[in-house]
Amino acid sequence: MVQNQFGVKIKSFRTDNARDYFNQTLSPYFQSQGILHDSSCVNTPQQNGVIERKNEHLLNTTRVLLFQGNVPKSYWGEAILTATYMINKIPSRVSENKSPIEILKSFYPHFRTSNGFTPRVFGCTAFVHVHSQHRDKLDPRAIKFVFLGYSSTKKGYKCYNSSTRKFYISADVTFTENERFFPKSSLQGEISMMEDSPYKSFEPLDLSHVSTHGDEEPKSSEPESSESITPESPNFTTEPVSSPVPASVTRNFPQVPKVYSREKAIPEQK
Repeated sequence: MVQNQFGVKIKSFRTDNARDYFNQTLSPYFQSQGILHDSSCVNTPQQNGVIERKNEHLLNTTRVLLFQGNVPKSYWGEAILTATYMINKIPSRVSENKSPIEILKSFYPHFRTSNGFTPRVFGCTAFVHVHSQHRDKLDPRAIKFVFLGYSSTKKGYKCYNSSTRKFYISADVTFTENERFFPKSSLQGEISMMEDSPYKSFEPLDLSHVSTHGDEEPKSSEPESSESITPESPNFTTEPVSSPVPASVTRNFPQVPKVYSREKAIPEQK
């Protein structure tokens, strides 16, 4: 492909020590074509620094596409292809604010480097037009799909139908880029603890005189009595403390258990 598209021949091929590059098929081919196979040292990834940095760049872009589009990890292959498509079109500071396609086109002006399509949001909702020969009069004229990239062999968008589990490539697509096809997930802590709470608009009031069940009572300077107070004791009341909060406000609050308070003993003669 390199020889047919660019008119040049590969002189050297540099890889790591993976077994995929050292087999009975690839090594004889390199020898027959006069290609030098150069490999890095074992456990020395810094010798492949350019490749390692580009691999990290691709993975970071792929993660962004998956997280921002709420796309499941099962579509990582389409995400990597879309990330490569975008990186080739985005200018970078290293290449003097030029995209890789612009640099390649400066050496090979007759090489076709773009399909002319406008970039779309990965994972958005797309409606693929159904042509007249594939529908009846009462059938829908568009079907809801999810946009998952661009075709490398056809001039069209790659869309996926989750119901039939098939990919469709079409140029007649209407995009709703502000609407994600997949529901929102809790990846990387996107849903906070307050979003999980049923009382989202709950604002606690300053009710210092009300002590809820299970809270520690404030310590008093007076010595405590050795006798324990039970609900049957005459010095113990079972009426809840009145709250200055109106009923219209407390109606939306969770129910607070009954609060008991101690009152001074009243002489029997009174």
